[in-house]
Amino acid sequence: MNTQTRFKLLALDMDGTTLNSNHTLSEKTIESINSFAKQGVKVVFATGRMPSAVEEHLTRVDTDGLVVTHNGALVKNMKTDKVLLKKTIREEVIKAAIDFSRKSQTQLHLNLENRTVIENESSKSNQYAEELRISLDLTENFNRISERPVSLLLINRKTVLEEFLESCQNSEYLKFDYVLIPWSNEEWMLQLLPENTSKGQAVIDLSEQLNIDPKEEVISFGDSYNDLEMIAGTFLGVAMDNACDELKKVANYVTKSNDSDGVAYVLDKLMLNETNFVSNIC
Repeated sequence: MNTQTRFKLLALDMDGTTLNSNHTLSEKTIESINSFAKQGVKVVFATGRMPSAVEEHLTRVDTDGLVVTHNGALVKNMKTDKVLLKKTIREEVIKAAIDFSRKSQTQLHLNLENRTVIENESSKSNQYAEELRISLDLTENFNRISERPVSLLLINRKTVLEEFLESCQNSEYLKFDYVLIPWSNEEWMLQLLPENTSKGQAVIDLSEQLNIDPKEEVISFGDSYNDLEMIAGTFLGVAMDNACDELKKVANYVTKSNDSDGVAYVLDKLMLNETNFVSNIC
């Protein structure tokens, strides 16, 4: 077994990657992550979730507390509560999203730094909250919320969400980045982010702040479209077997699915013979 590793940072997407379909960490995955961390590797969850939806899982792995949340709009140390990066959504974008959600009956979540606000209760929101193990704050009117959201989440059919994106294309005021990913058989999630924001860039920037070379010393795992930049921009990018085809194409390696401990499978191989494993795929 290896006693040293070239890696200094392990970036882990959560849903569909490190977490299984029950949205939990398996004991096998926890064991492998912690064994890998004992070699001096920093473990960083990189997710679209807010910090409160990461906290439960963070307590089960060996980490300094660093997390990339809201798909890169908020980076903080959960143990010290120090915020390293925080961006917020433009007022014009917030208004456009609220107007569209009301007109199209699209469920909208205003994601503040660490809480989610909704204007109307729905089965979609309740399912989302149950999966992430978070509570939802109900308001009579979004306009009463004074805190600027870090991200916005719209839930509906893909075609409906694409209508919103198309309506924003020609506006010089509606500037934002976004993530559009499948959620269930019929529903998709559109997360609106502050402009020039992505999970991958946040992971790369965090690595460099820690004097870690993302192209030489970072390994990352993901499963969906919002992981593309992270997987492509790190030395060893691993896609899950359940990942979208686009991610598999840019990954160095495709591991087992999230329900088959795919993260643990790769970490165990690295700890057994890192040189041989890496030379065969990179």
